[in-house]
Amino acid sequence: MKRRVAGFLLLGMGAALTVIMAVSVFLTVQRNNTLLTSEWTPSGFVQNESLRDYQKKVPLPEMDLTQYDFVFSQAFGGVGLLKTTFTLTHPISYYQEIDGKKREVYTIAAGTTVDAGDYQSVYDALGYGFNGYPTYERGWRWVRAFPLEGEGFREDALWYYCKTADLEKAAADLLHESGAMQHNLQLLKERDGMSQKEFLHHFVCRVDSFFYMRGVYLSPDYLYPLWTWGHTALSAVIGLVLISGVRFLKRTTTQKS
Repeated sequence: MKRRVAGFLLLGMGAALTVIMAVSVFLTVQRNNTLLTSEWTPSGFVQNESLRDYQKKVPLPEMDLTQYDFVFSQAFGGVGLLKTTFTLTHPISYYQEIDGKKREVYTIAAGTTVDAGDYQSVYDALGYGFNGYPTYERGWRWVRAFPLEGEGFREDALWYYCKTADLEKAAADLLHESGAMQHNLQLLKERDGMSQKEFLHHFVCRVDSFFYMRGVYLSPDYLYPLWTWGHTALSAVIGLVLISGVRFLKRTTTQKS
């Protein structure tokens, strides 16, 4: 009898936690994103037709991105990497849109050493690596591929779509090798309570923050995600509670039979 009661209690607790988490996720994301959206308006200079390509959702391969160079003219205060090269522990794939679908066309293999640039300013190596542009779809960036060690940056380099998550993994590799980045992360943890995951996301999406501040574009990658690692951890706890409840009830049924 006690096992049966315990089983029902655990199932009830699991269900309650699931509802609470779902409501909490929805309300938190809605509140944060509503605040970001309500506080953002296109700046006056963006009313100029020649600067409204992002607003009109012009396809990125057709867009002249140099029109936005002025946004970064005073965008200093970068990470200031002392070590600009780093080794990828995961492959990073680049895509182009073919027949309306993103298809992988180039991959840098794990174990390859690439160059990140010094990043004293966002304007340094603009478009390359971590300094890519936002797209119209969350989770994707418009970038030039990292140059391999010793290759350098080229003005005629090709542009690709790249997954934000892949760039965040690469940023974690750079963080592991860069004392300057580690120092910055520690300061932000102490001052703002920023997690490493948040730090890496903001690092990869720095261009988005300048677009937001200058009223150019509200990037989907700049908004708060619906799901975070914290929700994943809570989901695992809820799963354990529900599994425990089911096991208690199964044992009770087996003992009766």
